[in-house]
Amino acid sequence: MSDATNTKVEVFLKHGGKTYIPVVIGEITVEWTRFASPGKMVLTVLEDDTLEFEEGDVVRIKVNDSNFFFGYLFIYERVKDRQYKLTCYDGLRYLKSKDVFKMKKQTYTAALKTVCKRYGLKQGTIAGTKYVRKAKVFTGTVFDMLENYRKKTKQSTGNQFLLFMDYDKVTLKNQSSMKTSWVIEASVAQDFSYSSSIDQDVYTVVKLYRKRGKKTKVYTKTLSKQKKKYGRLTYAENTKLKKKAKINKRLKKIADAHDSPRKKLSFTGVFGIPEIRAGSGMIVKLKAVGMDLNKNMTVSRVTHHFQDGIHTMDLTVIGGDFKDA
Repeated sequence: MSDATNTKVEVFLKHGGKTYIPVVIGEITVEWTRFASPGKMVLTVLEDDTLEFEEGDVVRIKVNDSNFFFGYLFIYERVKDRQYKLTCYDGLRYLKSKDVFKMKKQTYTAALKTVCKRYGLKQGTIAGTKYVRKAKVFTGTVFDMLENYRKKTKQSTGNQFLLFMDYDKVTLKNQSSMKTSWVIEASVAQDFSYSSSIDQDVYTVVKLYRKRGKKTKVYTKTLSKQKKKYGRLTYAENTKLKKKAKINKRLKKIADAHDSPRKKLSFTGVFGIPEIRAGSGMIVKLKAVGMDLNKNMTVSRVTHHFQDGIHTMDLTVIGGDFKDA
C-alpha cells in the first residue's frame, strides 16, 4: 500500500490539441457508487494566462504515477477570483441518456457491448454473464435498461455483476472477483458512523392482494418472532400473480428482504488506498454497542480525497444485515 501521507497526484486537462497541467487549489474528490451512477471528480483550478477549458474536455488524474480517473468536464463554475470549480464525470455519464433499444434475446454481456458500440465507449474486461434475457424493447435511460439486465441476472444466477469505468474503459465484473485483502478498523479511520433502525423498510406482516371484480383476495405472511419483538409493521402490495406457489414465493422474498433492522456503517478519513472502488471487498473489524464485526464486507460507496499529498477515503460498507440505503 502506498503512503497515504505522501501521495503524488497529477492532473491533466486536454483542450483542443493541447494538454495542460493546471494548478489545483484545495482538495480533489473522486466518488464511486455501486449501481447506475457514473464516477464523479470535483476539483478547483487556478486560472492563468495560458489555461483554457470548456465542456467536454478530458480531465484525468494519476496517483503515484498510475492511471486513476479519466473523465469529461460537464460543469465549470467561477467560485473566487481566478478560481474555477470543475465537475467531471467518467464515461458512464453518457448512460444517463434516454434512448430506445430493440434488444434481441441475449445476455447482459451482449447488451452492454451493444451499448458501448452505440455510445462510442471503449471496452475493457467484460465478464460473461450467461443468463439470457428474453427479447424486449426498452425505453428510458440506458442505465435503467442495463439495471434490468443486472437484476434479472442476479435473480436467475445469484451473481452480482458490477459496471464501472476502469480508467477509460467500460468494465463489467462479478463482484465476487473484486475481493481484496485490506482490513478496515477504527484505528485506520478518523471516525465511523453506525446506525440500526426499524423505522423504514422493516416488515413483520406482509400482504399481497388481488382484485377480482368487486372482491379482493388477500394473502398474508406473518413473521411471528419479529412481530413479537418489533410490533406490527405491515406492508401491502397489489399483485397480478394467480398461482398460489408464486404468491407464496413472492411473500417470502419480500419478508426475507425486510425482516431485520436496517443497519448502516460508514467510515470517514480512512487511510487512502487507490485500488479501492465501489464493489471492492474488504475485511471489517469493529466493536461498538450492538455490534461486533469481523467479516468480509463490500464497499457500497467510496469518496477519495486528495489534498497536500494526503490521501484519505470515506467509505460506506455493506454485508449481511448492513445494506444499501
